[in-house]
Amino acid sequence: MLSVLYCCTFNAIRSPMAALVTRRLFGDKVDTDSCGVYSGRQDFFVASVLNEWGLTMETHRAKLFAEMQVDRFDYVIALSARSYSHARALTQGAKAHFLYWELPNPSWIEGSRQTKLEAYRALRDELASCIEKQFSPLLKA
Repeated sequence: MLSVLYCCTFNAIRSPMAALVTRRLFGDKVDTDSCGVYSGRQDFFVASVLNEWGLTMETHRAKLFAEMQVDRFDYVIALSARSYSHARALTQGAKAHFLYWELPNPSWIEGSRQTKLEAYRALRDELASCIEKQFSPLLKA
């Protein structure tokens, strides 16, 4: 089984979204988790756009890098600049493949509720595309 750790700054938007999208795409073929440099609060917009795909954030609890056994993962994927620096230092010498996907933080978008939802949907869809491209070939082999 393939194992993937996603990390972002607060473990509130990008990394938990990536973990849930991975589970949706690959089910039990991929063991996935998420963490952050800091502990953040759940984001309403994340829950909303994931619910559109039948996914839920109900059991998500923000986790820190310090809580994770980074060396147990095949892949560590950083989704923010801050988590990139932090994860890079922690993965030196680890067996994990280290990747950095520079994706925008939709919480920075200003505007109406609809504008914000569109930004979160765009992130969800981009994550799904990146995850599919990265892991489909490995799981079909």
